[in-house]
Amino acid sequence: MTVRPLRQRFADSFSPITKPMAPCHAAGVMAIHMTLQHANPTQLFHPGVCVITPAALRILEEADQDPAGLIDRHCRGDWSAMPSLARQANEQALRTGKSILSTYPVPGKGMVWVQTDPAVPVTTVLLPSDY
Repeated sequence: MTVRPLRQRFADSFSPITKPMAPCHAAGVMAIHMTLQHANPTQLFHPGVCVITPAALRILEEADQDPAGLIDRHCRGDWSAMPSLARQANEQALRTGKSILSTYPVPGKGMVWVQTDPAVPVTTVLLPSDY
């Protein structure tokens, strides 16, 4: 069985963004439109516009992981590999409207971050080196 890259499997889910959406977002990020059209009732917060950096997309394609699934976990408070203090910071951010950060391991590839900035509102899937 041939596994198609995420970009091909979810072609309708990704579209290029040609101008930055916020100061920390470089041009060239891809918007994710797929399963995030409707809020999940188990989500603690809505992700807003969802984007992914080209490097994060490449890593997730290679690992055959769906970025929409990571965003859903992030919005449900499954902060995976976060240390206790970072989890507490996310809990406080839910109450104060500050930025929320999750980290997820990608087997054999390192970590992927998912960050939501409710002030914009935008959720970005990125590698630590993209920051």
